[in-house]
Amino acid sequence: MSSTINGQATATSAKFDVELATSSTIITNIFNRLIAATKVQTAQRSADASRNSVGIQKAMQAYASAVNQQSVAEEMVQAQREFGAESRIASACNATVVLGDVTRAISSVPEQARNWISSDRIPSAPGGAILPRQAVERRLSGHLQRYCSQDEVSAGLCASVGARATADVDANTLFDPTSSQEDVEAYINNLAGDPLDKPTANEAKTPAGVLRLATAMRTEAMRSPALASLAVLRTQQAGGSGAGLSSQSNVTVIQALDEIMQQYGGGPKYQQWDAEVSAADEYGVLRELVKLRALSMKLRSYQTQSMTRIGAMISALLAGEAAEQQ
Repeated sequence: MSSTINGQATATSAKFDVELATSSTIITNIFNRLIAATKVQTAQRSADASRNSVGIQKAMQAYASAVNQQSVAEEMVQAQREFGAESRIASACNATVVLGDVTRAISSVPEQARNWISSDRIPSAPGGAILPRQAVERRLSGHLQRYCSQDEVSAGLCASVGARATADVDANTLFDPTSSQEDVEAYINNLAGDPLDKPTANEAKTPAGVLRLATAMRTEAMRSPALASLAVLRTQQAGGSGAGLSSQSNVTVIQALDEIMQQYGGGPKYQQWDAEVSAADEYGVLRELVKLRALSMKLRSYQTQSMTRIGAMISALLAGEAAEQQ
């Protein structure tokens, strides 16, 4: 019986070992499958993460590209608004040339006027030292050779009618752009009169000579505002006022102002400009407004200078009147 029990125990132990080995194999396989599944899941997650990362990166790139394109499109639209056809007046270049001519012509007037009046051509100009008899001889000689009228010839004052009869005594000479500088100087000399006799170097040391010099200086000062204004009037009309223009257009002040009136004051040019402004956008209108304001400021300055000259002449007249009352 003891042997029977031992045999059963041995058989049971052997069977247990077999079952244990089978269970271990099954468990090992299960763990291997779990590990393989975990690896597959991990790889899947990694692939999904990579795809997500790539997708996000591409989405951001697409967004950035869209924003950049939108910005470029907005800048192009803005540039078109500012510099396109609607923001420019068709005659803008011509208008700019006209404004430039006006500015340069007006700016050149003072210098040109000073060049017109000098003591060697206008004896009564400030600082002259020509004797009155010499000034009279010069004026009469020029008149007899160039400016005699038919009536003067008939009266026996001249031998023949001059090439520019009466130009030296006619105010139209001052306002005629075709008048030569010689004609204008002859007219101004007749208008302003002759200089006062100044003392010689030795006479200036005597009390009488000092008085003569002081009287002559005062007369020159009294005439000076009128001579300066005459020179400005001539410069405005003559081509000489445009001689210094950088455009070499030789535009006079009067011509430039006439062009402005045609452009902005009425007529075919104004109608064309008005139609172009009406069709322009806000940028075009603002550009025209800036040009007009600049022109207005320049013309106001020019008007102020004109009023200043008028005030100087009135002051000179009042000063002369006051002196005569003493």
